[in-house]
Amino acid sequence: MTHLRHRKETEKNGRELRRILMKKGYERVGLAYRELIGSGWG
Repeated sequence: MTHLRHRKETEKNGRELRRILMKKGYERVGLAYRELIGSGWG
């Protein structure tokens, strides 16, 4: 039973982590995009 609960916790934490990573990823992509436009690519 403990193992099952632990897996549920891990899934919850994983979802939080993914959200943070997605946000960070989007920020990084946005920065790179801005740099590309700034260097005359866009």
